Amino acid sequence: MRTDACGSSLEPVIDLRKRTVNGNPCQITTLSASNNVLVAGGFEGDYYIANLSSTDNPEFTTGMIRDWSPETKSYITNHVHLFNSRHSYTPQAAFCSNDSGLRILDCATNTFQFSFSYPSAVNCSDTSPDGRMRVVVGDFQETLITNAETGEPFETLKAHTDDAFACAWADDGIHVASAAQDSTIAIWDARYWSKPIAMISSELSVPRSLRFSPVGSGPRVLIAAEADDYINIINAQTFESKQVFDFFGPTAGISMTPDGQSLFVANAERRFGGIIELERSGWGEAMGPRSSNGPHKEDEWITCDSDDGLDLNHDESVPCGFGQRNRRGLDLGELVV
Repeated sequence: MRTDACGSSLEPVIDLRKRTVNGNPCQITTLSASNNVLVAGGFEGDYYIANLSSTDNPEFTTGMIRDWSPETKSYITNHVHLFNSRHSYTPQAAFCSNDSGLRILDCATNTFQFSFSYPSAVNCSDTSPDGRMRVVVGDFQETLITNAETGEPFETLKAHTDDAFACAWADDGIHVASAAQDSTIAIWDARYWSKPIAMISSELSVPRSLRFSPVGSGPRVLIAAEADDYINIINAQTFESKQVFDFFGPTAGISMTPDGQSLFVANAERRFGGIIELERSGWGEAMGPRSSNGPHKEDEWITCDSDDGLDLNHDESVPCGFGQRNRRGLDLGELVV
């Protein structure tokens, strides 16, 4: 179903109520959406692709992972993420499955481009911003950094003492995070893989979902959603502090708006559950000297989005420009109406 933050009526995007897979009802296990493309992975190795820009009589594409065989015990799709192809710029879906496989689907042609095998079930993956590397975690303690086109690991990172469930690659291309069943989150620097730059413990339960805020959205943060009750908003510039949002219920998923100003949390508690929106605030104030004569100059404002070596005004990964970032920090005390 689809709605918006203003409470518009729900409308169906993919309707599987009358469909079955191998004689069983369809069960969606994971979702990902980007640039008007929605991809859903199912319990039996099935998947579905929908065009979110279509409003009338929504249609969707369906398929099965191509090397499905009845001898394999489980084809549950544990995770899917979307990224753009380096060659065709079309959306690609990376499916992580319980059969120890990671498969890359071209959403434009509905064809699988690559299929990779790993030691055990693959629980999560994320592709680097330049599309060349991928972080892979699963029912093994190591975090694998792989070649995105061959699937071969070239770095095996050891920080956890149990199976890993979640991982994320920051938009700055530098920071990588992994989270495991030992209730720890490891932070890695892609320029120096020898050891993690930080180890962070969860509040109560196992971290099941990780997401970095977009570049240009304010001070960098890492969202770590635990299986139940807690969302950790970690300072992703120093990794030395965090804000903890406490609620009651299992976390079904998290998502951020493209500009990073709103965080949505899905609470799956049957009686009190729903969608929670947390809005970023308090970061855009002027922190440097201001001129009393004439308009403000660009270098007179510090918007606290420090990314060493990154040009926030011209880098394509930044979702908004200088003017838009500064409008968030308008001094309302000087506003004349």
